[in-house]
Amino acid sequence: MAFVWMVYTAAAYAAQRGAHIRLEAVGLILPEKINQYMRYIADLLWIGFNLVIIKEGLNVVVSMFKYRYESPAMGWSMAYVYTIVPLSFALMTFRIVQRQIRNLGQSAKTTAQKTGGP
Repeated sequence: MAFVWMVYTAAAYAAQRGAHIRLEAVGLILPEKINQYMRYIADLLWIGFNLVIIKEGLNVVVSMFKYRYESPAMGWSMAYVYTIVPLSFALMTFRIVQRQIRNLGQSAKTTAQKTGGP
């Protein structure tokens, strides 16, 4: 159970760092500005996917609590194992938004330095 929780938690950490696997070939041939917009669109799609997984994950967890299913080896309720799915995808969504806000702040700072602004 701890390994499953660790994997999902690490996925949320990777989302914060932008270290998930993604297709970079298109980004190499496009101008930086278009590439930046493509990353925003990809992250919005990713957030949409995460929201679906959160909703369905919560449905599974609720049904696991309602219709108790125990692990054959440990005798634990499987609801506790499956709880990590909606939690980690919610954390991933938070980390994606956090990373985008940080990137926007850095982008604005870089633009201000180039134009001689504050």
